[in-house]
Amino acid sequence: MKIYKSTVFPLIVILSLISAVFLVDYVPILQYADELVTILLLPYMVLGTIKRCAYIDKCIRNIIFLFVLIGLIGIASTVLNKVQPDKFAVCLDILTLSKIIVCPIGMYFLLNEHNSEEIIRILTPMAKFFLWSGLACALVSQFLNIGMTEYERNGIKSFYFIVGFQHLFSILVLCALLIILSRKYDLRYILIAIVQMILTLKGPSIIWSVTILFILYYFKRDREKIGKWVYVVLLLFCIIFGQFQIQNYFLNDTAPRLVLLNYGLKTALAYFPLGSGFATYGSPVAASYYSPLYQLYGFNNKYGMSKTDTSFLNDNYWPTIIGQFGFLGLIIALIIFVNFFYFVMKSNLRKELKAVTISCLLFIAIHSLGSSIFTTNATLILFIIMVVIIKMYDTEVEEGR
Repeated sequence: MKIYKSTVFPLIVILSLISAVFLVDYVPILQYADELVTILLLPYMVLGTIKRCAYIDKCIRNIIFLFVLIGLIGIASTVLNKVQPDKFAVCLDILTLSKIIVCPIGMYFLLNEHNSEEIIRILTPMAKFFLWSGLACALVSQFLNIGMTEYERNGIKSFYFIVGFQHLFSILVLCALLIILSRKYDLRYILIAIVQMILTLKGPSIIWSVTILFILYYFKRDREKIGKWVYVVLLLFCIIFGQFQIQNYFLNDTAPRLVLLNYGLKTALAYFPLGSGFATYGSPVAASYYSPLYQLYGFNNKYGMSKTDTSFLNDNYWPTIIGQFGFLGLIIALIIFVNFFYFVMKSNLRKELKAVTISCLLFIAIHSLGSSIFTTNATLILFIIMVVIIKMYDTEVEEGR
């Protein structure tokens, strides 16, 4: 089987990131795989932007501009406020928070019609095997303990397959589903994905399982754009099926997520208007190097937020953006996500494939309210897969197309 030379590097990147998800517990150095990939793809993003500046899709151009802007805000606030004294921590935090932009955009410039289609062709058998084996184990796990469940709710066991965490498993299910459907629409795999997502017992996964059917139905009725009433319906779905998360994460004064949000707002006000800077609040690096702000806020006396146990300090994203880059940074980050959404909406994806892709973005958006999902390796893979599929359908997306 002949493989294009231009396929080798992007395929290695994707397979490396996937391997890191499964093997990081056995090969600890793989925890830095996404940072290494970010460094490797950064030149493609920079050179691609310079060489094709006049022909870049408007949404991609906006994302790049806003990414540079929020980066400059972070650097300025880091230099001016001097909250984080460790320069290596600052550099590592820049890499960690940049990867969700640099990697997909770098792949956007790296890919073409031939290598994107070939990547999907190679990954499809793996994706099918993952979904089918996951389904089998999910059903067996409800009756036998095979080490793939965590807790039980209403007689149903929470399933995570061989990944270790339900949210990471859910994202990989979505990756596999997108890969399979990119070549041919098959309702079977959507139903297989729904079963596994529901059995994770996680709110965002259950919400996705309901909304995907609604979004598919909506797009099947020859609609190209999402009406405002659809957003209202989706919001109601989120409220109805996300009651457990809302009650425990945002209506409980002692919940770590609410504590992080409250102090994120306080940090933004204390270091107005640019925030406290890189590696200072909410990010995984801020937890690893235990930001001086955590001592100031008394986090060291809170369970899961102390210097010896930082398990809850990583479990957020938007409080990180608010605290480290201020309210202006929050607005910029939201606009970046909206531009990626519009990039998907204006693509030439088949209607049902576009519906599934939109549902994946909705899943990420919902999950980001109570987790650091934008900084995870699995989410990086999902965004890269989206770009691969879009490039397969949109070989040259030009301004005004």
